[in-house]
Amino acid sequence: MKLEKRIEYLSLAVGNAKSHQVSEFDATRQAPVEFLTDLDEKLEVANVQLEIYEIMKSLRNLGEDDLKEVELLGTALLDITTVSFYHLLTNSSADDSVSRKLYHRYADPYNLFDMKLLILKVSDHRDPQIVASVWRAIFDSGKWCAFHVLTSNLTDGLFSGSPD
Repeated sequence: MKLEKRIEYLSLAVGNAKSHQVSEFDATRQAPVEFLTDLDEKLEVANVQLEIYEIMKSLRNLGEDDLKEVELLGTALLDITTVSFYHLLTNSSADDSVSRKLYHRYADPYNLFDMKLLILKVSDHRDPQIVASVWRAIFDSGKWCAFHVLTSNLTDGLFSGSPD
C-alpha cells in the first residue's frame, strides 16, 4: 500500500478517535487518550516520511540500492520513536531496524538538514549537542540563507516549552 494511502487512513482514524465521546466517569478513559496520542504520533511521523520520500524521489544519480530504499520509503510506514534517539543519531547500535532508517538512511547521508531538524522536533528530542551539531553542519554547508527561509516554521518550538 502506498504511503499516501496509509496517511489517509491514519488521518481518518485520528478524526474518528477525536470524535469519540468519553465520559469523565468512564473507567477506561485513559485507553482512548493513549490510542489517540499514538495515532497522532504515527500520523506526524508518516508526514515527515512523506516529505523525505518526495525529496528522495527528486534526487538524481541514485544507485539501484538507493532506488529500492526510496521504494520502501514510499510504501512502508516507518517509525522513528521505537528506538532511543541516542542510538538513532550516534549509530551506536548494530540494529538496522526500519526505525533507524528515517534518520540514518535518508536524512543524514543525503544532508537533508531540514528533515534532520524535523525528525528531532517530531521526536521531541532536545539534546542541545545533537541539535547544535545539525545547525553547525547547516552553517558549514554555506546553505544558511536559503535554509533559514525554509525552516523557520520547522524550528519554532524546537526548544520552547519544557520536556515531558
